[in-house]
Amino acid sequence: MRILVTALALVLISCGPAPTPSPSEAEAVVAFDEQGQFRLELELPKTTFAAGEPITGVARLQFAGPGGIEVAGSGGGLIGFSLIDVEGPRDVGGGQDASCAAYGLDPQTSFTTGLTKSGGFDPNNPADDFAQAFLNDPVYRLPAGTWEIEAWSTFLGKGCELPETKLSTSVRIVVTD
Repeated sequence: MRILVTALALVLISCGPAPTPSPSEAEAVVAFDEQGQFRLELELPKTTFAAGEPITGVARLQFAGPGGIEVAGSGGGLIGFSLIDVEGPRDVGGGQDASCAAYGLDPQTSFTTGLTKSGGFDPNNPADDFAQAFLNDPVYRLPAGTWEIEAWSTFLGKGCELPETKLSTSVRIVVTD
């Protein structure tokens, strides 16, 4: 009888509720925007990071039409990123050139890029100190606060002809001390 009670207790303990994952174990989050046959996705591994922790992510531009299509966009790639400080003035708007480079897209292959930084700052303007430090750091990391990481894509048709397509999506993250 004692063995049966012990075995039953072990079964009940092992059937208890699963532990709640900590923020570092949280599931990946995917945000997206769609326009016509195009879809832009931004995926981050989690939404809570520690201050100074490297932040990784990936953005994908997909085409869902039949066959392939040629589009034209920045020579630096079809996807750019911006950073918005939800609680303050530390925004870093991304930038791209207007070189009108040709890219081929098809339903089997997406244009994919890791999280990158772009933008500008005035080294003589104290208000740009955060942007300067952020852009000069080779690692994508942030101080404590609530941030919006935005992926965007703006491109034209083949040969830089209209129509222009614009997609934008973002993920809000919290960076803790």
